[in-house]
Amino acid sequence: MTSDSGVTLLELILVMMILGIVVGGGLGLFSALDVGRRQAVGLVKNVLRTAQNSALARTAPACVRIDPENGSLRAEALAVVGTWHFENGALEGAFGLDGGVEGAEFVRGGYLGDALSFQTGDHAVARIPIETEPSFDFHDGFRLECAVRVEGTGGGRLIDVGGSVGLLINAAGAVRGEFLSEILKDGRLQPGGTIAVETGPGLVPPSRWTRLALEYDRERLVLHVDGVPVVEQAEVVAVWKVEAPLTLSDERRPFPGSIDNLVISAMVTDESVELPDSVRFAGETIPCIRFDAGGGLDRRTHPEPVLLWLDYEDGSRESIGVGFYGTVDG
Repeated sequence: MTSDSGVTLLELILVMMILGIVVGGGLGLFSALDVGRRQAVGLVKNVLRTAQNSALARTAPACVRIDPENGSLRAEALAVVGTWHFENGALEGAFGLDGGVEGAEFVRGGYLGDALSFQTGDHAVARIPIETEPSFDFHDGFRLECAVRVEGTGGGRLIDVGGSVGLLINAAGAVRGEFLSEILKDGRLQPGGTIAVETGPGLVPPSRWTRLALEYDRERLVLHVDGVPVVEQAEVVAVWKVEAPLTLSDERRPFPGSIDNLVISAMVTDESVELPDSVRFAGETIPCIRFDAGGGLDRRTHPEPVLLWLDYEDGSRESIGVGFYGTVDG
């Protein structure tokens, strides 16, 4: 006696029907996920977190710039490109950026350790070759910080970063920070006018160390004295390129004092990220989200938590929030 082990036609049809139901339902579920929607949310969150993490890691401000019209965004952050502490009787800097000294001397009693004094002779100057260093690209912004002590009279130029950025102190103790702008003229880029901010007198008193910082992010130029923003100016132009060495003091008119703890940072910009074609930023989207050096929202720019809205083709919208401490929700 034998038994049939094959599959009947009825059983085969039944199996095919079940498979059709399962596959059809699965495709419907996958379609409901809306890949473009999920991708857009993930892209925005990633860029926001990249900027916040950069601020935390570098202990420096960062931001996310948003172009609602083109549906793109990118992260920007300050990165240190040069530091000099003037120790060991030599002009040695981080990243192998060493320089030479003429007429100036390394002295005790600096802001931290030793300092470089230009009060010690005629034509006192220091130069550091940075003009061929690609990291010294200030196009989208910079930060220049140092400690200074005025020891004589007359004032003068303290720092000239390759003809691009400068810091001066006059005889009355007022500080001037400036940079050379970049313009497009006759179809080519060229240097434009000088953008500057200047404090009132007495901000740098003689015979004591004062911390100075000049910062620009293509929204505002700010001059800080002892950690306090003293004067600022709104500006959006790009910064002209570095074309000469970093020069401390001026050999024709040496600066009447000393410098210590010089740190220079440049704004580093990631490549733009574009939203899928089916997604747009809402019309009320702010153009820039700023994080402070601690990774939280910059309270001067954002007195309240930030909400970004994404608009979808079906008329719905979704929000992504950034809290005071820089946490990204949504």
